[in-house]
Amino acid sequence: MTKKEFLLAEIAKKADMPANVVKAVYDATVEVLVEKIAEGEVKVDGLGTFKVATRAARVGKNPLTGETINIPAKKTVTFKPANTLKDKVN
Repeated sequence: MTKKEFLLAEIAKKADMPANVVKAVYDATVEVLVEKIAEGEVKVDGLGTFKVATRAARVGKNPLTGETINIPAKKTVTFKPANTLKDKVN
């Protein structure tokens, strides 16, 4: 069983819904989140905030050869957990 299948089974059990309905809702949720995160910032109550950030270009080093390489700037997704999630983990 994959993590996704495990998650879907747990949600179906908690929500008392058929697994195929939960899977459709899960797939749609992930699709919408990916689209909206790509557009900018997304806050999910009780979970946290996803935000697109830009990493600056920098000079790195190849660990095998010691040769310096230029690493271009790129966009990445950052996540800041909500206090609810932090409290649950700690």
